[in-house]
Amino acid sequence: MNDAEALAAFLSDRHVACPNCRYDLHGLGSARCPECNLSLALRVNLVEPRLGLWLAAAVGVSTGIGFHGILLGLVGYSLIVNGLGLGIRDASLLGGGFVMNGVALLVLLRARGPFRRCARPARLALAVGSWAFSLTTAVLFFAFVD
Repeated sequence: MNDAEALAAFLSDRHVACPNCRYDLHGLGSARCPECNLSLALRVNLVEPRLGLWLAAAVGVSTGIGFHGILLGLVGYSLIVNGLGLGIRDASLLGGGFVMNGVALLVLLRARGPFRRCARPARLALAVGSWAFSLTTAVLFFAFVD
């Protein structure tokens, strides 16, 4: 049995949507979607993809967002209640750290698939790098705050 026959046999008694256009492929006789005309293949995938290192990286970057966000909230509260606040440079450091960690998280969320396809040492380096990035932004804030 070739790949096209295996796909046709699989779809003969199942209602499966095309991954591109969501067309119901039930009873399909060829290896192309009749709606969007893209090639289809029957593949074996993991039921539960390995996301441990991706989650570690996401938590690392999110920790930086939380750190900067909490301090920004405290500075804002202090400014409103007591009329006290950080200087423009210090507030810029907090806001910059918040934005940089936010951008890093967005990139990480968008790159989940490529991240999972990387070799384990690369995924480990990215996870450790995410934590190091968040820690670095926090240390820089404390190093430059007046």
